Amino acid sequence: MGLVHLLQSLSAAPLLGTAAGAFLAQVANPHTARAYGVALRALAAELGERAPLAELKGEAGADRLASWFTARWGGAAAATFNARLDALSSACTWWVAQGWRIGNPLRRIRPRSRTLDRARALARAEVEVLLTCPELGLRERTLWRLLYETAARAEEVLALDVADLDLRNRRARVRRKGGAIDVKSGAPPPPGC
Repeated sequence: MGLVHLLQSLSAAPLLGTAAGAFLAQVANPHTARAYGVALRALAAELGERAPLAELKGEAGADRLASWFTARWGGAAAATFNARLDALSSACTWWVAQGWRIGNPLRRIRPRSRTLDRARALARAEVEVLLTCPELGLRERTLWRLLYETAARAEEVLALDVADLDLRNRRARVRRKGGAIDVKSGAPPPPGC
């Protein structure tokens, strides 16, 4: 006698608000969840929290989603446009993995290519000319010199406390992006200082 296999049936797709909440709840990184939430809340505002997820299916769903998306983020920078598209794509992929048949409602939307930043860093001599400009105040000259000499991010420098400074060795303890502690060193002082 043959074996009988139980076939798993695809679960009924929930409402859009519920599906969005379920997707965001499983995103481990809170910053990513917050960023993804922007796109999902905008979609729920457009279609309605109580819209069936099935409204995203088929050609009509793909057309509606493409026209809404380009109207909503068409004028945004390529990075923003792509980030919102990635958020919706991740949600749709997760929803399909849950067995909620929606196909690929984003198939009409293509990511934008980003323009490369070809700006070059200023040479030290050019920076010195800027930093000795008499119109620039002491506070601004100090900030810009510190940023230039340490290659620290502005957020790192602006978050410094006096206790973080080691003036004798021209170093500072900074909290890097992601929370790691690092020590930034400046250039040695010019002779006579």
